[in-house]
Amino acid sequence: MKTILSVLLLSICSVFALQAQDNGEPKGPKPFDIEKFNAQKTTYLIQQVGITPEEAALLLPLYNEMQTKRFQLMMATRTKARELRKGQNKKDEDYVRLLDEILDKQIEEANLEKSYYRRFKQILSPEKLFKFKLADMHFAREVLKRADQRRGTVPPPPPAK
Repeated sequence: MKTILSVLLLSICSVFALQAQDNGEPKGPKPFDIEKFNAQKTTYLIQQVGITPEEAALLLPLYNEMQTKRFQLMMATRTKARELRKGQNKKDEDYVRLLDEILDKQIEEANLEKSYYRRFKQILSPEKLFKFKLADMHFAREVLKRADQRRGTVPPPPPAK
């Protein structure tokens, strides 16, 4: 009995010691892995739409190019918005200028997307292109939802009509 109790106590202490031991991994959130994210997104889009390997070979480089350009547009305004929030002596003109720029970038982004979708139409059927657009939006919503759940900031559901 004494041996069993000693083994049990030793096991429990070992478990706590292993949990407390630093395994060399950084504490806190992991850095964002863009390659992993893009691979997951590509796999999701191909599966949801039923894109053939031939279509994927033509479509995905164009899609990735479009996404890179969209990201660059977004980052330009985000940087300016961050600077304005942190800045001193903010004036109404600063906010108006930034809002105008944000709207201009949104128009530029829409035009960019439209030009790429013209090219996508040469690769995918209208049905697949529609499914592709829906799957792209759905993937983005799911990623945001998962991020909110990890942070514990899930918004309440919309009110019933």
